[in-house]
Amino acid sequence: MDRLVEERAAARRAIEFVITTHVGTPWSTVAKYEKGRHFGLSLTSYFLDPRYREIGKRIKVPAL
Repeated sequence: MDRLVEERAAARRAIEFVITTHVGTPWSTVAKYEKGRHFGLSLTSYFLDPRYREIGKRIKVPAL
């Protein structure tokens, strides 16, 4: 955990450096946006069954 705290502090210093040295540039805008998002990671599980490609070919649309 100590390493994570150190890395987070280094990242904050880097973002502040970009904001102060590149005022009015797109880099400053992106840094401000990232600073507002905070730091984190979101993991989601996703699986696409390859058989789904064949479903549309096998299902017959009724003629109304």
